[in-house]
Amino acid sequence: MDRINPITARFESAELEHRFRQEYLAADKKKIYIVMALVAIYCLTFVYSDLRIQEAHRWINLLLTVRFVGVCLTLIFFLICRRSRSEDVIDRTVLAGMISFSLFNSFINCTRPSDYYLYLFIDLVNVFTMYLYVPNRLIYQVFSVTFITVSEVVVFLCLKKIPDSVSMLAIIAAFLAANFIGLFSTHNCHVSNRRAFSAWLAEKKLRQRYEDALGQIKTLSGLLPICSSCKRIRDDQGDWKRIEVYISEHSQAEFTHGLCPDCARRLYPGFSEKL
Repeated sequence: MDRINPITARFESAELEHRFRQEYLAADKKKIYIVMALVAIYCLTFVYSDLRIQEAHRWINLLLTVRFVGVCLTLIFFLICRRSRSEDVIDRTVLAGMISFSLFNSFINCTRPSDYYLYLFIDLVNVFTMYLYVPNRLIYQVFSVTFITVSEVVVFLCLKKIPDSVSMLAIIAAFLAANFIGLFSTHNCHVSNRRAFSAWLAEKKLRQRYEDALGQIKTLSGLLPICSSCKRIRDDQGDWKRIEVYISEHSQAEFTHGLCPDCARRLYPGFSEKL
C-alpha cells in the first residue's frame, strides 16, 4: 500500500497519494503564492530595462502589453489556486502558469540585443526554482523545465550571436547540469517526503492502538469501603459485592477458586489430614 513508483515519485495507491497531497496542500499553496508574487514583480520590475535598452524601444508598446497580460494571468492563476481544494486542478494551474511564464520570458529575450546574455543566468535560476521550490507533480515539473530550456536554446541559437565554441559549450553544460541536478534533487525530495508521510501514518496508527489498549485497561485506585466481617466491597451505587466480583468488574483480573491449607483443615479436617 505504501509503495512509491520510482519513475513518477508518487504513491502507487491513489487514495494514499490523495491523503498525502491534502495533508501538505496548505503549505504547497503558500509556496505557489510566493512564486506568483515573484512572477508579478518580475513582470513589472523589468519595465525599466525595456525603456533603457535601445533595441527594445520599437517593441515598447507590445512589451508593456505583454507584461500587463502576464500580471493579469498571474492574478487569475492565483485566484484559481486559492479557491480550489483539488490537487489536480492546482497542479494543472501551476503547469499552465509555468508554461505561460516560459513563453513570456522567451518573448522578452527575443527583444534584447543579439549580444545580450544576462537572461541565461536568469533562466538557470528559473530552472532551479521550478524544480526545487514550485510544488507540483514530478512529470509536470520535468515538462515545464524542458519547455523553458528548449525555448531558450532556440532563442539563443536563432537570434543571438553565438560566442566562441568554449563559451557555447559552457552554456550548454550549465543548462544540462542545472536540469540534471534539479531533477535528481526534486526526485529525492518527492520520495523522501512520501516516505516520511508513510512513517508518520504508521506512527499515528501505532499510537492509536496504544491509546485504545490503555482505554481498555481498568485500574483500581482510591479508598475502597470493605466490610470488616464478610469482606464485601461497596460500589458507587451503594451495593455490597463480593470482593472477587468487584475486582473482576473493575480490572482485567479473573479469579479461580480453591482452598488454602488452613481453610481446608477447618472445613474438611479428616480429608485434609489424609492429604
